[in-house]
Amino acid sequence: MIQPVGHLDFYPNGGFDQPGCNSHLGKLTGGIMSALALDYEGFRREVGCSHVRSIVYFTESIEATACRFMAYPCASIGNFMAGKCLSCSGGSCPQMGFNADQFRGANGSYYLRTSAVSPFCSYHYSVALSTGQSISGKGTIHLKIVAASGTIDDVQFNSDDMDFKSHSTYSIFVPSSKDLGAAQSVTVKFQKINSWFTGWFYPDNVEIDFVTVIRGESQQQSKLCTTKAIIQSGSSGTYTSC
Repeated sequence: MIQPVGHLDFYPNGGFDQPGCNSHLGKLTGGIMSALALDYEGFRREVGCSHVRSIVYFTESIEATACRFMAYPCASIGNFMAGKCLSCSGGSCPQMGFNADQFRGANGSYYLRTSAVSPFCSYHYSVALSTGQSISGKGTIHLKIVAASGTIDDVQFNSDDMDFKSHSTYSIFVPSSKDLGAAQSVTVKFQKINSWFTGWFYPDNVEIDFVTVIRGESQQQSKLCTTKAIIQSGSSGTYTSC
């Protein structure tokens, strides 16, 4: 059920297929194969995997000590995945599962990500790139995030070529299975669009003035800067605390 029906409506991973479970087509294929093999348990796992996860999430929320299944108010899963919804102003971020009744003042739809394997609770980060005044390029960006307690390597900021316009901010959501603490640096690698038809129209670089990383669970915000904001295609720039 996707329609909101309660005071608090939680949508882990958008409320559809859960990480670690097959997609709709995979369920159908796996279910048929299990049925043909008279494997009832296999059939149940294939067809009901995402539904059963609700029980597993709730069970883990009872036992949780550090990661608490924090969820964030958002208008849609699209906005959430774009890193636009990690604000908990006024204590508006309830915990999904056993502790949800402690947030009686909250109301609305809440989103969160989970891992594909147990423990399923994940930590939430958003990364925002703010472009400078020059005409910036079109292409793809990959990130490396170094935090106080670990690193997230090769984060794909955009899969399709994106036109990074001047004086704009672009953001994404980045999940982590571990609490890595506050961001200390972000390395940005830019690759210009590879097209003989339109590539000539765009410059060979992108200008990223600064990077902002929000750590959802603690609401800690890190602004990272650099002395060389212009990144040439095929090269990278590292941003550290301003």
